[in-house]
Amino acid sequence: MDIHDSIFDYVYMSAQEFAPEFEVDENGEVYEVQSILGYDVIRQLDRLEFPFTKEKYYKNHEIINTLNAYEIDIEKFWYAILFIYHVTKSKIADGVVLSPRGIDQMHVLLDYLRNGDKVSITVTADNKKKKLVVAERNVLKTIADLIEQAIPTLNEDLELQGRQINIDKQAKVGTKASSQIAFATARYQELFRLMKIGDKRIRMVKKKESKNQCRISLL
Repeated sequence: MDIHDSIFDYVYMSAQEFAPEFEVDENGEVYEVQSILGYDVIRQLDRLEFPFTKEKYYKNHEIINTLNAYEIDIEKFWYAILFIYHVTKSKIADGVVLSPRGIDQMHVLLDYLRNGDKVSITVTADNKKKKLVVAERNVLKTIADLIEQAIPTLNEDLELQGRQINIDKQAKVGTKASSQIAFATARYQELFRLMKIGDKRIRMVKKKESKNQCRISLL
């Protein structure tokens, strides 16, 4: 399986939006590089297990018709589904989503990193006797940039989780399922935004190019 095959375009789009990576050059400038997450998942595809099959995906006429209506590549979207499912299960394995207090702490940490004097970060672990102290200015700047970029997505995930939990309480669905639905929904919304699905929908309605009104039921 060639990890550079264009069939994985949607995977890399989603990975880059969800988990961007950055490097710092010798001048201290921070620039975005290709996210490694997409590569990691693609390399594991042959070993991963999923509760759905490609055959059932292609036989789901509602999904296929919707993808065709929005001019979404069916094969590429299949791999995006696998990617989002795996990332969702990995990230929300224990039903944990960052709490409002956790997001508040990130704002406080960001303020320290941006505005504090002689700032450093100390990392300790129970199984390690030594402490790691991060005081390099460029490293701290990179951490601050990553936090600042992550906060909007975390806020969005939290908002979606809150809506879904309210719905799931009525249906007696557990918090873990709520968190997974909220997380996966946010990833699909990011991908659709990058594909400019909203613009395509407007054009289709105006031109009456499709009578298909169904929605992708995997969301």
